Amino acid sequence: MTRRSSQITSGIVNSLFRAMQNPTKLSIILLLLEHGKMTVTQMAKYIDVSRANLYHFVQELQSERILTEPESIVRGNYVEKYYRLNFPMIYAGSELQARIMEANPEELRSLMSSFLLSLSLQFRLYAEQVSKASTEELVNLLDIIKNKKMIVTFYLLSDEKYEYIVSEAIKILEHSNERFRDAAERAITDLSASKLILAALPNKFFKKTKKDNIGSQ
Repeated sequence: MTRRSSQITSGIVNSLFRAMQNPTKLSIILLLLEHGKMTVTQMAKYIDVSRANLYHFVQELQSERILTEPESIVRGNYVEKYYRLNFPMIYAGSELQARIMEANPEELRSLMSSFLLSLSLQFRLYAEQVSKASTEELVNLLDIIKNKKMIVTFYLLSDEKYEYIVSEAIKILEHSNERFRDAAERAITDLSASKLILAALPNKFFKKTKKDNIGSQ
């Protein structure tokens, strides 16, 4: 039995599923995925809620075992509390996907709204990193793009082409998850994992009606 399979329970999956329906909680999770550990004060620089509300959400995540007990560091005459993710949560991708497929309409509404709102924070973190990058780092980034190891693009597709690409992407991800599982777990744990963010938005749902288009002109 692998470390992953022995640590993931239905309770962990359900806790993460509930947390992802709240945009503030999901933003906290995304921040900690990016930074490893943070104080509530540091989180407040990125999440637009009051400090008291943010602390409340952090405590809820901790009680749900999504966050570990804080690490207390004494700095002069005050104590900083650093929060981290409870990493078994991060291994629950396939189990979480199965739980999402069982969602009722209201759960799905909350989950999708929260996820799409939280993506803006994720991309803001990347934008900040690029804006602070040195010339040497940007030259390295350009080499990565030239070597086709980074893609930033946008497509409008026919239904047939869209369904084909999404289907093939899912097959590739499922295969790679099994093939590289151990390496992926190590990368996640030491925060060296690269990010692949896919947002496939079907026209059958994400589209404007003629009335909407007329009203926006």
